[in-house]
Amino acid sequence: MQSIPSHLDIPASNHPTDSVSCFSWLSFQQRAFLGVSSWDSKVRVYEYEEKLGTTFLEQKTCFDTPDPCLSIAFLPEFPFLFTGCIDGTLSVYDISNPHPLTTLWKHDDTIKDIHILENKRILSTSYDKTIRVWDLNQKNEVAKIQFDDKIYCSDFQLDSLKFVAGFSNDKLLICNIMDLQSQRTSDLPYVFSPLGSGSQLSAIAISKHDNALGLTSSDGRANVSTLVQNSNGRFRLDNIVSFKCHKLDPGQGGNTSSYKILFPVHSIGFHPEKRHSLFTAGGEGSIHFWDSQRKDRLKTLSFSGVPVTKAKLNDNGTLLAYALGYDWAKGIEGAHSYNNSISVHKIQPNEYVHSNL
Repeated sequence: MQSIPSHLDIPASNHPTDSVSCFSWLSFQQRAFLGVSSWDSKVRVYEYEEKLGTTFLEQKTCFDTPDPCLSIAFLPEFPFLFTGCIDGTLSVYDISNPHPLTTLWKHDDTIKDIHILENKRILSTSYDKTIRVWDLNQKNEVAKIQFDDKIYCSDFQLDSLKFVAGFSNDKLLICNIMDLQSQRTSDLPYVFSPLGSGSQLSAIAISKHDNALGLTSSDGRANVSTLVQNSNGRFRLDNIVSFKCHKLDPGQGGNTSSYKILFPVHSIGFHPEKRHSLFTAGGEGSIHFWDSQRKDRLKTLSFSGVPVTKAKLNDNGTLLAYALGYDWAKGIEGAHSYNNSISVHKIQPNEYVHSNL
């Protein structure tokens, strides 16, 4: 395993005043935009630019939201950005205008994730134990699926229409998005998390190419499995590897104890072009690049113990945005211990290649 220097990464022109909660990339007319929500109840939009040999991550706009947002998502028809707040409001903003275009709909509790579906439909998951689908053309709710447990994390792959949600009871819902809107919740296909009971799910990623599913937990672990669809249309998971990915061994990184310390894993993502390649980002202050087929760690970006609160690759896998700041893993005692920052790392060809190859 090799370390990757981060001093060449591109910092944002302006940083949030609180921890980052979500990233959303948009490629539009050969321009790269990065949406960022944070716990200071603001959403910022940056543009990643390369001019005359110099690279910038320049803030283009910043606007206030009613409450902090846990999820944002660009609509492909730029310049609209959807926001989901902890007060349950789902809004759409014109990022060229500092005032909101409209507040569209409302959940009964915090909106956790927003996903852009086909035909101008929006899916949102919430701590009110529902998944809802909204139609922008009809301007109404077209589906509401009620569950018995909170939805902690989810992912949606537009090309395959696969949708996966992780619940507070350690179960996963895996289905085609069309089935989600047409079946009763009791008929939907659930499986138990391969990370086991009591290991709270923290992030989910669906691979674009090789039917892989990545899961992470709040206790420093990750799992990669293959999504296999049975003859009855239901999915099962064939385990590839489970591993502790964000930890400090005794004597490592200030750990003076005789046992391992496990840290929350805040993000996971598959490279959109390179099979079996993924990253994880965690609270001990690192981003690891992995090869799930070889079951090996390839490279590491390390940040001297500052938690990585969020990370996300752009659509073609050339840029990795990451945020440093406090993740509240140590409670109130750790508050104000770290400065908040956003940077973009340009992925190099050898960073997803095993060092022995």
